[in-house]
Amino acid sequence: MKFSGEKRDNIMFLSVEGNLDFKTHKEFDDRLNLVIEEGEKNILFDLSKLLYLSSCGLRVFLLYVRKIKKLGGQMVLFGLSDLVFEIFNVTGFCNIITICDTEEEALKYFSEV
Repeated sequence: MKFSGEKRDNIMFLSVEGNLDFKTHKEFDDRLNLVIEEGEKNILFDLSKLLYLSSCGLRVFLLYVRKIKKLGGQMVLFGLSDLVFEIFNVTGFCNIITICDTEEEALKYFSEV
């Protein structure tokens, strides 16, 4: 798994590449925790290069969407492959986490909130 980030205005853009599973979820959790500790509360995830997502990865997303909402921020995902979207959909996470098709839609969501 590769993880990268870039701050633009008041939004932290994060990109996840590869597999987010039992082997990589702890690193993902640690990095997200650092982002939150640095004061970021509006996070936009580009998941266009995420190949696989396990239940361990889902749990990390759930944990941080809750933390971010408590801080008054938002978490938005975009660029999900059909497989990754299906995982979010089947588990009901689509009702908890905002998912957009494109970066433009995600940015529009942030501007409207």
